[in-house]
Amino acid sequence: MSTRSALIARCIALVVFAGPLAAQSPDTTSFVTTLGKDTTSIEQYVRVGNTITGAWIQRQGEVYVHDYAMVLRPDGWPEHYVMTLYTTRPHTFLMSVTYGPDSATRIMVRDTTAVTMRVPTTHAYPIAAISVLAWDLALARARAARTDTSTIVVEHVEVRAPPQALPVTFFGADSVRIGTNMSGRVDRKGRLVALRAGPLETRRVSSFNAAKLVNGFVAAEAAAKAARVEITLPPATLQRLVGEYTLNPNAVIAITLDGTRLVAHVGKQPSMQLLAASPTKFFLEATTALTFEFETDAAGNPTALVLVQGVRQRAPKTK
Repeated sequence: MSTRSALIARCIALVVFAGPLAAQSPDTTSFVTTLGKDTTSIEQYVRVGNTITGAWIQRQGEVYVHDYAMVLRPDGWPEHYVMTLYTTRPHTFLMSVTYGPDSATRIMVRDTTAVTMRVPTTHAYPIAAISVLAWDLALARARAARTDTSTIVVEHVEVRAPPQALPVTFFGADSVRIGTNMSGRVDRKGRLVALRAGPLETRRVSSFNAAKLVNGFVAAEAAAKAARVEITLPPATLQRLVGEYTLNPNAVIAITLDGTRLVAHVGKQPSMQLLAASPTKFFLEATTALTFEFETDAAGNPTALVLVQGVRQRAPKTK
């Protein structure tokens, strides 16, 4: 049996495993994550006994639907975690994590390539992108210890990195700080109510119709792409925008001219070709999630580049 077939079989096994628990009362949990005024992700999962099934849907210029299942051991630590990713374009992504007595075995299938890893760990909650599930489970476990300070162990399963132990500090009955850059609110049982990680804000909400929201996201993205029209600008107009714009000491955006289009370069990341919507506003062909807006002075010379992605990030022109 191929690695991909074995992984699909494991997904089916998890569903079968959950069957005998169906008589128990299900517990539905729902979250919405925003970036500024934009909804970037929604997540909803149902727990029946020690089996959790759910999905998180991410909107980032394209709609990404992640279905997942997790089986917990009697002590509450994960035993199996599987996740599949679906997009509007042909693509395969499958992830499986199995927790043994002293290590976690990860199997990742991306299109036709399969990678297997073993990571030393005894207990960890799997973190996948901006899914909230692991944080919700880990904080509830930490709160159950009834101490103001604790440690949670999380494993970022989509990257080649070992599990990470993060300090947790509870303040009063409902506030918590995780590590150095995350904060949130929990209820009396430690269940996550709100979470802030950098510019992303997550909050617990009432249950929703996920399929209906996915259809709405897809329609909104299609309409946004259809509304974008590229215009042709004179080379002299584009040349004036060429230069370096500093977002922070570690992120310098270099704008160059390639023929009739501007190109943005950020460190070693792939270059991005900018399509003009106006003399100062540009977009990317592949996504509606990010746009580039140039600020200019009275003479039309650029003074800053503003990245718009839910929130506005200003990068002054430095060269």
